[in-house]
Amino acid sequence: MLLAVVIAIAVAVSQFVRANQNNTEVEVQLTRMIQLEATISAANSQVADLENTAQAEVARPLPIKETVEITVTPPIAVTPTATSEPTTEPMIPDSQTTNVIQAIRLAARAEAVQKSDPALALLLARAAARTTYEQDGSFTNEATLALYNTLATYPSTPLIGHAREVQSVQFSPDGTKVVSNSLDDTVRIWDVNSGQTLWVLESPGRLGTVSFSPDGSYVLATSWDGGVRVWDVTSGEELYTLSGHSIQTKFATFSPDGALILTIGCDEDDEEYSCTEGAARLWDVVTGEEQKVLSGHTDIVVSASFNFDGTRLVTASFDGTARLWDPNTGEQLQVLNASADRVWYAEFSPDGTQVMTANAGGTIRLWNVSSGEEILSFVGHLWDARVIRFSPDGTKIATTGTDWAMRLWDATTGELLHKLEREAYAYYDVAFTPDDKRLLTFRSDGVLQSWDTDTGEELQYLTGHKDSVRAVDLSLDGTSVVTGSGDGTVRLWDVSPTNQVHVLVGHSLPVDSAAFSPDGTLVVTGSWDETARVWDATTGQLLHVLEHRAGATDYIPFVKFSPDGKWVLSEGMDFTVRLWDAATGTELKTLDADISLFSPRTSFNPEGTVLAAIHSGDVHIWDTATWSELHTFESAASPIETLTFSPNGQLLATASPDGEAQLWDVTTGEKLHVLKGHENWMRYVIFSPDGTQLLTVGCEEWVAGCRRSSAQLWDVETGERIHVLHHPGQIYSAAFNPSGTQIVTTGCDAIDRYGSCTIGTAHLWDTITGQEVHALKGHTRLVEVGSFNPAGTLVVTGGEDGTARLWDVATGNPLAVFEGHLGTISYVAFSPEGTEILTASWDKTVRLWPIQPLTLEELLEEADRRLGPHQLTNEECQRYFDGGISACVR
Repeated sequence: MLLAVVIAIAVAVSQFVRANQNNTEVEVQLTRMIQLEATISAANSQVADLENTAQAEVARPLPIKETVEITVTPPIAVTPTATSEPTTEPMIPDSQTTNVIQAIRLAARAEAVQKSDPALALLLARAAARTTYEQDGSFTNEATLALYNTLATYPSTPLIGHAREVQSVQFSPDGTKVVSNSLDDTVRIWDVNSGQTLWVLESPGRLGTVSFSPDGSYVLATSWDGGVRVWDVTSGEELYTLSGHSIQTKFATFSPDGALILTIGCDEDDEEYSCTEGAARLWDVVTGEEQKVLSGHTDIVVSASFNFDGTRLVTASFDGTARLWDPNTGEQLQVLNASADRVWYAEFSPDGTQVMTANAGGTIRLWNVSSGEEILSFVGHLWDARVIRFSPDGTKIATTGTDWAMRLWDATTGELLHKLEREAYAYYDVAFTPDDKRLLTFRSDGVLQSWDTDTGEELQYLTGHKDSVRAVDLSLDGTSVVTGSGDGTVRLWDVSPTNQVHVLVGHSLPVDSAAFSPDGTLVVTGSWDETARVWDATTGQLLHVLEHRAGATDYIPFVKFSPDGKWVLSEGMDFTVRLWDAATGTELKTLDADISLFSPRTSFNPEGTVLAAIHSGDVHIWDTATWSELHTFESAASPIETLTFSPNGQLLATASPDGEAQLWDVTTGEKLHVLKGHENWMRYVIFSPDGTQLLTVGCEEWVAGCRRSSAQLWDVETGERIHVLHHPGQIYSAAFNPSGTQIVTTGCDAIDRYGSCTIGTAHLWDTITGQEVHALKGHTRLVEVGSFNPAGTLVVTGGEDGTARLWDVATGNPLAVFEGHLGTISYVAFSPEGTEILTASWDKTVRLWPIQPLTLEELLEEADRRLGPHQLTNEECQRYFDGGISACVR
């Protein structure tokens, strides 16, 4: 029965693809589905497995009590608990079968458009989950995964209602509302929590900027007809219109005390409509009456701002000057001859003692407010500098220009600190967070980026808008951003630092090793740049730089903490092992040791009282209290390459390149067993958590490198081999789960004739039967490393494709993709509490990814919150649902 259904699916999907030739990404995804389904149809032995899976999916007990782990911003991760499966295999009702198939297809379509259209992807993923959930409370794995991943790439909530481009946005002072205006001639006030429109304020003529009063009780909007309209926020009533500028009011805002409204623009123009006189005007907020006209500019005034207490005002004009004013008297205090051409922008420093101007031609100047003298000039932009922002502490300045460049400067010296653009896009605006630690930038393609102001490293790369960002505002606490776009939407973004990934930046060359301290408070990393570094795992702050011998090409391939966390050990390519005080970074001891790029050459016993290190192919056992040598375990025919202590510290396992492993009694120095099972070079030896078994990883076929590996499981007491785990291709890493019942191996399943990995996979194995439990497929290249979480319910893997991936151990299903690294991931691990994932990469960075709990039902609620009133259109329903509009789940 299922065979016929699958064939019918393939035919239907084929027809769907032919009918939708203009959606390339969906076609590719669905074509892959057709190929997979055809393969299943041809292989009768797999049909039964597929049927059992579908039956179990439909007949799952209700409601499902699954728990997942997820972060609201990237990355997203899940941990399902085990669910009871039915003891019988009931027949699949046709309606339920149809819903399961529809959910799987919608999930595939969501994944296919995820990068090109994140909003549509989240809509389709939500529909995929609802397709089965709203009928019987169940979720398909494909729909659930699509929902996780699309939420990870959709970190904003759209406020939908404007019909045309959004020109300006602003948070209310208390952060509970947002005001926006659009070329659809409306101003909208939104509720931040619900995303609902509170007021639609209509205004004739093209609108410019909007602003809340300091107490949040008024809203104003400028208009291209020269007027400024003011509304009462509580009632939505228009109070009055300020009319004074002749052609256009460029900008309007409230004074810091809320008593005045400042407007700027053009007051006089010639026959060719060129501005001949620009002015700023001050108005009484309560009465709407004009108080003062600040005249003097000979061209349009395009920028103006108050200082922090409202006692000074600066204006910038296309006449090449910026001017300082006393807003209380209307007196002009200084004329800053900033440029022979246009001045685009002027802003006070946070303390009000300086003014920065952005000029045509790219020059940025810093002026003394009291004397009107130029203090510094900042040269770096090739064309016009348009936007400047002081950091809250006044020590840094961020600038953007028409040269598609964004710069971060030292406000004291004028030194260029960082060039922050990643791709060739114009930057509309920038904003510092209140703590000065991050800079948010907003690009012409709708991307929001977050940068570390100390290192210049990119922290976040968030997409959602389909057009350029035209307006932006940051909440007072720095955790939320509102943007307005040419796509007609306003979006709320969560940029809370608690939801951010810590990026540990400092190494100048690839990072190849990393480790948590036993208590999870510290991280140590080792790099090709001749240093190991110790970091605070909570803040990401660099604590110590541990330098090996400079100039010795001292690549540090392995680092670790002592079992008590007091020491850091680093293995260097300068033929030394060094021990450091983890608290102070002081070097304590240096031992001669062999070098290896692939296998660790040192091991602590569980108490940290003994250290084993390989030197000249032999193992030397050291007492860490006195540093006296206790034993030397001499190699036989082949030098010893790697080693590890048993969990009780009484045994030591070693391995040699001739494919042999050895078991030693640490107390007596006696060799207990020689384990001969591999044909060639052995890479790892690993004890099971209870110490009763030993896993060895070695090469079975060597042709200009290892082409095929195996992992072999041995009985420690007898020295007999128990199982051979035939991982296809080459094994790069292996690890036991905490209970010792499973093993994960990672590596390459297929290598081309040039030695490059073409298929990278991780495999889960049962240690009792020696059988493969799941193949974890998803990485596009070699899988370098893998690790279990402390509960043994999750596996994280990292590979050459620059991604880390999270997997459910029970089902083998992928749960999340952690994207951000730009190079091979060389190390992955869970924190001791299992609340974070640590990844190290060849891109010179280390990342800490937080994990927070959320149920599957809450996933749908989160999708609803972010999407707000946004629904699939009838056209989208017709296009993506097999049954068209009638089958659409919105």
